[in-house]
Amino acid sequence: MGPVRRSLLIALVLLGWALPATFPPAAAAQPITTEPVGVYIDRGIIEYDDKKYAEALKNFLEALQIDPENAEVRYFVGIAYLALDQVDQAITHLEKARQLDPADLDIAFNLGVAYFTKEEYERAQPHFLFVHGKEPRRDNLGYYLGFIHFQRKEYERALAYFQENVSSDVRFQQQNLFYTGLTKHHLGRDEEATRDLEEAVKLRPDAPLGRTAKLFAEAVAPRPVPRRYRVELRGGVSYDDNATLAPTRPVLGLRTQPRRSAAEIALLRLEYDLIQTQPDTLTASYQIFSNYYNSLQNLDVLNHTWGANYVHRARLGTLPAWYGAQYSYDYLELDGAVFLSRHTGTASLTLFENDSNFTFFQYRYQDKDFRSINTLDLRKESRDGQNHLLGATHIVAFAGGRHFLRFGYQFDMDDTIGADYRYFGQKASVGFQVTGPWEIRFQAGYDFQFRDYPEKNALAATLNQQARDGSSVEGAMFKVMRRDMDHTFTASLSRDLPYGFSAALEFFKERNSSTFSLFDFDRNVVTLSVGWKY
Repeated sequence: MGPVRRSLLIALVLLGWALPATFPPAAAAQPITTEPVGVYIDRGIIEYDDKKYAEALKNFLEALQIDPENAEVRYFVGIAYLALDQVDQAITHLEKARQLDPADLDIAFNLGVAYFTKEEYERAQPHFLFVHGKEPRRDNLGYYLGFIHFQRKEYERALAYFQENVSSDVRFQQQNLFYTGLTKHHLGRDEEATRDLEEAVKLRPDAPLGRTAKLFAEAVAPRPVPRRYRVELRGGVSYDDNATLAPTRPVLGLRTQPRRSAAEIALLRLEYDLIQTQPDTLTASYQIFSNYYNSLQNLDVLNHTWGANYVHRARLGTLPAWYGAQYSYDYLELDGAVFLSRHTGTASLTLFENDSNFTFFQYRYQDKDFRSINTLDLRKESRDGQNHLLGATHIVAFAGGRHFLRFGYQFDMDDTIGADYRYFGQKASVGFQVTGPWEIRFQAGYDFQFRDYPEKNALAATLNQQARDGSSVEGAMFKVMRRDMDHTFTASLSRDLPYGFSAALEFFKERNSSTFSLFDFDRNVVTLSVGWKY
């Protein structure tokens, strides 16, 4: 068969880049089976060389009628069909040629390219590997095998093939360098990736792939090392129409007490990266938050939080993944007295399915110590205990994150000393962000949590008993089996401003529907704030 002649007819044509085919004099001297077959083949080659692929195919088909069991004839029919973009017919004839001459490397290689053209990479790979075992330095073979592994996200193997690729054509050279750069980027080798992409640009800067490579080179170029410390300040005003969480119905006279108030809020957050490498980051943080009510000073809040956050960037199978571990300790003061101290530990995993989809999984453990006196001094009213939460949130991002959708589900359990606050909860959440004119971000979210308190509520039972004994207990008789359906809606408008400043207008609404009317409430909060980050 004619390996020299064949190799000059194929490769780039199969990707839609038709190159002039030339044949050395040795090809004409190659032995042929019968004179008529040879005549038709030679005519077909001349037509093919002139890019008259339909006429070339006619001559090759004439030869096929004379000798249908000739592997060389089948081969030429196959590549003519490929030049006419009739890939299925090409595969039929190349498969037959492969059966007739299974040892021929040209047939195997071009059959692999035909399947590659159809993006049937699983069927293309065995033919490429057969050729690779005999002739690993064949033109463009490394590119084809590398691309197949790249598609599977097997980046180490893809890189090995890309790096051994040999190509005499500048277009394949550019294509190979482009994917070499992308592969190194996925492996976290951004400096090398940038160099490869820049070299790809130089080969053909005005070609579409050259312009694409330039954009990718700018995108993956290593950024200056970010500063280790960060500061955030935020201050604003808010209005809360039910700061005391007074019930929606008359219960124990709570609705007659003041419950509405304006407030001033302030936040300071400090962060410092103790470890700052490409795969690992360890950050220590401190935050203080205050909320001072103008009319309800007994509800003034001051909250201190110390934390540590560790992130390891790696892979889980073929997907990029961030493994996280967080710890925080906070204590909350209410009207100047310590109300709650809390330890929180979280283990998280973030999987990046592609550039637009990622999923966040988390397990959270909290240990809570309330310093306040139990209601009516009932032990079952103790809120001290542990909370366990397990959940997942999926994000679909658009336009580089300017818009997104989120969906989430969480299961949590509050295992408190007092049975009145012991519950099993399930939460579903949805939300979105849209970035509009002037880079104003609009976010909205809705959460629904169902909480089931499995034991009879001791406070409800005690109040009911007091009512039976003749005491005036507004709202009795109360249901002693508590079930809550908590609806939370949030909406905000925000915009980043020059010099690290930002502004936000936020709305928060909570409607907790409870079978125990003491905990059935409605609350609305509006906040306007200005922040600064460094």
